[in-house]
Amino acid sequence: MQLTCTFFISLSLRFFIFCILATNVNVFRLYNKEFKIMKRIILISVIVFCFGLCKAQTSVTPDPRLLDVYSQEYLDANQDRIAYLNWFLDNSYKIMYAGIEKAESLEFLYEINPVTKEKTQAVSINEEEFNPLLYEYENHYDKSAIYRVGNTGYIVIFDSLKTLTKNYNQYKNENQ
Repeated sequence: MQLTCTFFISLSLRFFIFCILATNVNVFRLYNKEFKIMKRIILISVIVFCFGLCKAQTSVTPDPRLLDVYSQEYLDANQDRIAYLNWFLDNSYKIMYAGIEKAESLEFLYEINPVTKEKTQAVSINEEEFNPLLYEYENHYDKSAIYRVGNTGYIVIFDSLKTLTKNYNQYKNENQ
C-alpha cells in the first residue's frame, strides 16, 4: 500500500513539474490554458491525497487488555475497531455491590479462558483490570444484562446494545 502511494505521489509530482516546464515552451503555448487547469487539478489532487494518507496512517494504541482476547496481527489489521474496543473495555458495564440477598436471584457470571475456551464461574473481580471480553454474557438490544459474581454480593451490569451505541456515538461526537 505504501509503495503504491509513494509511486502515485512521485508520478503526480513528475507530471506537475512537466506541466510547469511545458507552459514555458513555445510548442505548448496554445495549450497553456488547459495546462493551467490541469496543474491546478493535479495540485489539488496531490494535496487531498497527502492529507488522506497522513490521516490514514494515524493509529490508535490498543488497550493491553485487548491482547488477552485478540492477537497483535488481528489488532494491526483492524485499526478502525480499536477505538471502539478501547472505549468498550471501560464503558460497557457497571460493577456494584448489591448485597448477597439481592444478588442470589441473579445468574452467575462465567469467565472464559481465551486459550482453552473453557468457562468457569467468576468468584471475584478486580475492578481495575476487569475485561468484559473475557466473560460470557448475553447482549440484549434494549435490556441490560445483570449477573452476580460468585457469592460476594457484587453484580455486573452489562449495558444493552442500544445504550452502547448511543453512548459511543455521543463519546465520538464529543471527542472529534
